Amino acid sequence: QDRVLASFMENIWTEVGRCAACHSPDRNQKQVTEHGEQVSWIKLNDPAATLAYMVEHGLIDPKEPEGSLLLMKPTMQVEHGGGQKMVVGDRSYKQFRRFIDDYAAVVAGKYKSTDQLPKAVGEVSVVTDIWLKIEGVPESFDKMLLQADLYRQTDSGWSPFRVATSDRPVFGKGKLWQHSLSLTAPRDSKWANEITAQRLPPGRYLIKLYVDRTGKLQRDFNAELNDEDFVGEVEVDSRWPVGYGKMTVVQFPTTR
Repeated sequence: QDRVLASFMENIWTEVGRCAACHSPDRNQKQVTEHGEQVSWIKLNDPAATLAYMVEHGLIDPKEPEGSLLLMKPTMQVEHGGGQKMVVGDRSYKQFRRFIDDYAAVVAGKYKSTDQLPKAVGEVSVVTDIWLKIEGVPESFDKMLLQADLYRQTDSGWSPFRVATSDRPVFGKGKLWQHSLSLTAPRDSKWANEITAQRLPPGRYLIKLYVDRTGKLQRDFNAELNDEDFVGEVEVDSRWPVGYGKMTVVQFPTTR
C-alpha cells in the first residue's frame, strides 16, 4: 500500500493542479451544480483519500489500464466537459500510465519480489502556473505535439539537464503554441528539492523545440521525442512570472 501511494503521489498527485478547476471542491462549485458531487474527485491535501475515491468510483481500471477513465477523459477519447488536458504519449500521459499500470500489476499480484518492481525514473517533476507562449509556429505543425525543453544558463554554460519542460499540440490556425511549464530535475539532486517551490529562477534560458511530425507517440506512448524530431531552439531572458496573463513570449526560430 505504501508503494502504491508513493507512486500515486509522484505520478498523479503532482499533476492534479491541471484538473483542479473542474474537480477540486474549493474551485468547482459551477461544475458541481451542473453535474453533481461526483465531479469532485480531488480530496484537498489528501492524496490517499483521492486515490481511494478514484478506485471506489471506477476512474482507474486495473483490468484494462489503458481504458481507465482517468486516461480516456482528459485525452478526449470519451466525452470530457473540461476539454483536452493531455494527449496520448505526452509527459502527463506517461506519468498517469506509469501509475495505473503499476497499480494494475499490484492488484494482479504480478510482483512476487522486490526485483520485479519497476525502477524509479531518473527525472522528477512538478506542475507550475508559469506559462510559455511561442508565436510564429508553422501552420503545417497544426495539432502535432510540440515539446519545449528549457536549459538554464550557468557560469559553465547551459545546464547539463533540462530544468523545465512542456508539451501540447500546436494551434496551427493561430500559428502559436502555449502551455504551462513543469519543472524537472534529476532525482535526488539539489534542484529536485528546489522545484517544489514551483518557481523558475530569473535569467537566460535555452529552449529546445521538438515536434512529433510522424505520430510516433500515438503509436507508442513510451516513445520519446529526440534529435530526429528537433525543429529548432531559441534563447530568452525572463523573470518567469506566474499566471496565465503573464506569459513569457518567444518567437519560433526561423532556422534550426
